[in-house]
Amino acid sequence: MGKYNKSSDKNIFKDQQPITWTDSVVEKDGKKTAIFIPDTYNGYGDKKSLKHLTEDVVGKHSDNNTAVEAGKKAEEQLEQTDYNQLIKKIRRDKWLSQNRVMEANVVTDPASGETTGMHIALMTTNESGFSYPRSIHLTPEQMTENTILKNLVREKNDNNNS
Repeated sequence: MGKYNKSSDKNIFKDQQPITWTDSVVEKDGKKTAIFIPDTYNGYGDKKSLKHLTEDVVGKHSDNNTAVEAGKKAEEQLEQTDYNQLIKKIRRDKWLSQNRVMEANVVTDPASGETTGMHIALMTTNESGFSYPRSIHLTPEQMTENTILKNLVREKNDNNNS
């Protein structure tokens, strides 16, 4: 980073902004166009800039009134959407699509009936398309930390109860 004076007021230290995006559907001459505008860690990082970007891009593909409406919708979308939860869902869905659960067994203690772990057999597919079997054994602590596996346990228990 080079030499700098830590007490200088000329230093600018930016916090990394979360990944955000807006999407709009524009209709012009009876043709609908979906417009997706991302704002990444290296982007503007503020809501006003993303609103103006949305207005500019939509304005190129439609009239001015539609562009202003799209800017307002983008601002509302940025206020109402929890992008961290959305990104977690996308990552979870990607993980589930690459790791098909073949079998999930809940391991219980015969004496007490308490859950002592879980054994999961997966068929994992890597980026090249090669699939191979994999097995995971989880402790109860690991099972409570991971929401994907909580759902697997819940599904397994539901199947056993019915």
